Amino acid sequence: MRSSINRFKERIFQTQELVERTNKSSILVIQQFPTEKDSQTLVPHVRESISNIIAFVELGDLISLKQFVEVSDGQFDYIMMDEDVKLPRSKEMINWISKNIRTSQLFFYSDITTWADAGIYFVRAIEQRLSDKKVHVCGEGILANNIKTQLSLLKIDLISENSDGIEVLLGVGLKQASFQGKLSMIASGARVYDIGIGNFTANQINEFKIKNCQVYRIDNRAGISSIVLQVLEANFLKRKIMGRAQLKGISLVAGGVMGDNGAIIVDSINDPSHVIGIANGVGFVKAMPENITEEDNLRFVEDLTVKQ
Repeated sequence: MRSSINRFKERIFQTQELVERTNKSSILVIQQFPTEKDSQTLVPHVRESISNIIAFVELGDLISLKQFVEVSDGQFDYIMMDEDVKLPRSKEMINWISKNIRTSQLFFYSDITTWADAGIYFVRAIEQRLSDKKVHVCGEGILANNIKTQLSLLKIDLISENSDGIEVLLGVGLKQASFQGKLSMIASGARVYDIGIGNFTANQINEFKIKNCQVYRIDNRAGISSIVLQVLEANFLKRKIMGRAQLKGISLVAGGVMGDNGAIIVDSINDPSHVIGIANGVGFVKAMPENITEEDNLRFVEDLTVKQ
């Protein structure tokens, strides 16, 4: 643990150097171990995304969490905690950190959902389309369920492991060997993706290579960068854009607040620059004003935002 803490302190220093050079926000992502079998605390390298500097630690118990939070709270602008309940200790870690971050701003995210999203985008970046290919998915568990749901939404027709000519093989078990099919069913030149890590044995990987298959192991950095951006954007929306107000008796809403029937929807409640439309009271925008009052209110707010 001591060596991990020392490496982490080096990561803090690297993060601060990058922040000074780039003027980007600093973020610590705390990931829980994916499975109970994991035991080694990991401190990966700091990453620079389009808009943030991101440091990481992967751990699995409350004692370790306390030690890392002690040296990181206030050193990062934001701390993002993995909120998945996948370990016996998950709930106590989540409960503890929610009450003990004093200086940095704390957010929560789902590591498994982020992992699944990253896996799908990783595969699609290489394949472009999946709907025109013979795709087989192997593996069970929480990661597998998430990925299979996404593929179902994409209307991808999956084939069985004993089907001939598998062109895309996705291993989605969470850190476990999962492919039980016959290697003869894999087409020559197929692409094999180890999304869950460890889904294929060394012998299977060698056989894939003999068949001129491309074998990939998930790199989820795009997924982490994406979820960081989503969390921060949602927070900005809540703090700066979302809200409800009254102006000369006219109801204004913005940023996801459900508007009453006839409310005027603007782009920002704090600093409106244009009108989006008129709320119908159940989440939709009216095609046009339904009466003279709505027409007058719409024109008044539009004139006001134009003048600003």
